[in-house]
Amino acid sequence: MEKITSKISIISPDGGDFAYFIEKEDLYSKLSGIKDSQGENMEFIEIGDNIQLNNELLKVKNINMKFENIDINTMHFEKTESTTPKNLSIETIITVEFIRRN
Repeated sequence: MEKITSKISIISPDGGDFAYFIEKEDLYSKLSGIKDSQGENMEFIEIGDNIQLNNELLKVKNINMKFENIDINTMHFEKTESTTPKNLSIETIITVEFIRRN
């Protein structure tokens, strides 16, 4: 079965871990971004935003995505359905600065 596995890491600028999420229930209950002002039932996390993680207020400094299980020798124009990895793992890494505990 082909699937995408997603992980979210929240780290400090020196690489220390604030959180690591692989389960949607854990992520949903502990992390809050900026509420969508248009009422679309969404939250956003962007560089420069303040976000909530449990009882901590954090400032987002950077956001990176890491793709695993890909053939790094495959040229962009060669990336087709037949060259797509069976299991693709994507990790979103959010670098934050601690502001305060609420």
